[in-house]
Amino acid sequence: MPRKKPTEKLGIYGQFDLNPESAVERFVESKLQNKFYIKPPYWDVPREGLELYAIQNERDHSEMSKLQDNLRKKAQLDERTNEERIANVYAIKNELRENFISVNDFIRECERKKTEAEDKLSLEATICNDKKKEIEKITKDLIVLTEFKERLEKSVDELQLYKTVFEGVVSESECFVSLKELIDRCDALTNE
Repeated sequence: MPRKKPTEKLGIYGQFDLNPESAVERFVESKLQNKFYIKPPYWDVPREGLELYAIQNERDHSEMSKLQDNLRKKAQLDERTNEERIANVYAIKNELRENFISVNDFIRECERKKTEAEDKLSLEATICNDKKKEIEKITKDLIVLTEFKERLEKSVDELQLYKTVFEGVVSESECFVSLKELIDRCDALTNE
């Protein structure tokens, strides 16, 4: 709605003292003029021309080409070092693989030897138990035989008298050549 009563002027700015309605229009115009306004160059001030821009561009281009050459050389060097590293890694991998295979073969050989040793140990343990039983049997037989020997020696001592008698008979008699012949004749008489 338009105002019925116009805004009072302050009277301070003189001819620039405007109503706010018209002042807004002029403000917008001045903003647009500042936006699209191109400042003309000052001809008496030294400034860079096209030749200087070209020289600067050539300098920048040479610096960039040097930088590219340096980066290319560095990339080639990095590529060589990376290839060497990859070759070293593959060599280490192959060496570790061979070591792993040899260790694995060694472990399998150890397991095989362990099973063979355990089998041999169990066989030797059974043989040892059998030998212990045989030794116990032999010791029992030895005890029995020593007892028998002692009894036999006692009986031989008791029968020594008969031996001397038989030897005397063989030496005095002409029909008996040896003691064995006499004993055989006596056995034949007792068996009848």
